[in-house]
Amino acid sequence: YRSDYLDEDIRWEGRGDFRNDTRCPDCLSRGRSPPAQAEYRCLDCFIPDLVCVECCVKRHQRHPFHVVEKWTGKTFCRTSLKALGLRIHLNHAGMRCPLPIECHREFRVLHTNGIHDLLRRGLYPASQVSTRTCVTFTLLRLIHLLSLTSKISMYDLYRALERLTNNSGGDAPKSRYRPLLRVGLQWRHLKMLKRAGRAHDEAGVAATRDGELAVMCPSCPHPGINLPEGWDEAPKEQAFLYQLLLCMDANFRLKNQLVSNWSQDPGLGIGWAYMVRREPYEAYVLSRADDADISTCVGFQALAQALTRFSKGLRYTGVGGVFCGRGEMFMPNGVGNLQKGERYANMDYIIASAMTHFHELRSVGLSYDICCQWYPNMHQRMTGWPEQLRIPPTLATRPLIPKFHEPAHNEKAHEQYSFNLAVGFGKSDGEVPERGWAGHNGLGNTTKTQGPGSRHDVLDDHFGSWNWVKYRTMGMYFFIFLVHRPVVLTSLQGLRLFGNTRRRSLSEIGRRRPIVASLSPFLGTWLGTGITCASYGRRTAFPRQNPTPTK
Repeated sequence: YRSDYLDEDIRWEGRGDFRNDTRCPDCLSRGRSPPAQAEYRCLDCFIPDLVCVECCVKRHQRHPFHVVEKWTGKTFCRTSLKALGLRIHLNHAGMRCPLPIECHREFRVLHTNGIHDLLRRGLYPASQVSTRTCVTFTLLRLIHLLSLTSKISMYDLYRALERLTNNSGGDAPKSRYRPLLRVGLQWRHLKMLKRAGRAHDEAGVAATRDGELAVMCPSCPHPGINLPEGWDEAPKEQAFLYQLLLCMDANFRLKNQLVSNWSQDPGLGIGWAYMVRREPYEAYVLSRADDADISTCVGFQALAQALTRFSKGLRYTGVGGVFCGRGEMFMPNGVGNLQKGERYANMDYIIASAMTHFHELRSVGLSYDICCQWYPNMHQRMTGWPEQLRIPPTLATRPLIPKFHEPAHNEKAHEQYSFNLAVGFGKSDGEVPERGWAGHNGLGNTTKTQGPGSRHDVLDDHFGSWNWVKYRTMGMYFFIFLVHRPVVLTSLQGLRLFGNTRRRSLSEIGRRRPIVASLSPFLGTWLGTGITCASYGRRTAFPRQNPTPTK
């Protein structure tokens, strides 16, 4: 069928079924005599028949952004509905305006099929005074979702629109890239405000609080929302149900060059979603610029880059972030810029800012790939934290090292940081940041050359999209777990039957346990968890825990 398909494609280059008939079919259907010449066709209408200029304009009163072509006798040439005489009256429900005001001569509309010279209701203006460019909501929705899913830049999207308008390179329309960029940023911000319910607040948008635009993790404990009454008085064996797990790490792919400045590009919602508020954060980091608190632990890259010299020409060398260890979501006010590597001052402020939304809890696990260096002196550094960020004494913290990173540390005295030996954290691995950053590394090429405020808003938007996708796919994963539950129960029953055959061996171990416990209380506690240690002689006794910084 190759030849047949090729022939059908070639038919589009000529008059097709109207090769021998030049009469307008719409004129014939209305009984007009004589019918006008059929010279125009629409590339967007489902039936691409040829009609006259008058009927073409009449057809497109409600479809002003369709692309039309004119037959010249040998080929089709692109024209516009504006050139054919189409005029749209706005804000009158399709009726004529009694006092029409002409638009600017250079007015342009950006739509999904190119750049047009038309007006219509529901367009987003690029400026408030003497508007020359508007963007359709359809295009804004399209480029927004394309950006969130593919991490493509607005520049590449605009280049595609130019090529949709004219792919030959000739007669290119005047550039409308900057207006589209400006409108795109405003659209992102408005969508975040709308989805957070800010349009219904009597106090207005200006009353938005820090972190209020973030998509909250439903698996995190939120008192008064998803916790039962009396949760804070739960017995010890059930307390793990109400503890929080936060995982933090840095990303050095999301750099930002010294382009523009905060006065020219201040951003639209600084601190309202996932990024921390800039002024107090940078003031605190600047006050700790001389802190000599960086040490080494088997040459970790995070520590090696703490005083990185690869920061010339960069405003920020990356970002530090805090994630939920259960839902793998970005935490509100849990992301901050790194001015020069992964310093303790930056990470202290970021984790403390994220924890301000959970001060009512009783227990939180803190997972960090260099937790053995960062955590022990945190209680000393906390004395210099802003008052509102200090961890309350009622909130106990447990330091942890992600499972994949833990073997790279020195073995001595690291059992206290092991997820495998931490009670109440199940099979959590703490590697959530690695998965979260992997989904956003491609965004680095887009945000690297943006102004600081625009970059801030774009990052917030992408982090929010990540959280929303995680949120809406939870049901699918829970359903999969529910389907496989009978298989798991069957396997568990088989293991129990197998265990019954070894009761004598287990009883023998039980008789010997008091003897072992008398030799070493730490080892007895270890065996009480059901874990054996073949290399006990090479390790420091478990568990040895650092005190909670607030106590």
